[in-house]
Amino acid sequence: HTIDLPHGYGQRKGAIKLGIRPEFAKLTGEGLPLAINRIQDAGRQKFVNASVFGTEINIVVEADQEIGAGMNKLALDPSKIAVFQDDWRIAPQGAA
Repeated sequence: HTIDLPHGYGQRKGAIKLGIRPEFAKLTGEGLPLAINRIQDAGRQKFVNASVFGTEINIVVEADQEIGAGMNKLALDPSKIAVFQDDWRIAPQGAA
């Protein structure tokens, strides 16, 4: 699977990881495959813990959002993704 990021990061060596805040991850019927581990109701929001390619992630959804059986995919807002190299956040090319 490929995620098209809005900026370039050049050739990198070391461990590369992507990070995104839970509110910018969305449960959908299209996107990256995920398995929901648990759903926690917290009043105005639900916290969804899921696994994507063996990596545990958290997703925040509004309390009134129905989570149906077909919502087994993950959509990410590419503009909200942070890139890390060896656990250090790196700036995109051309950023100040």
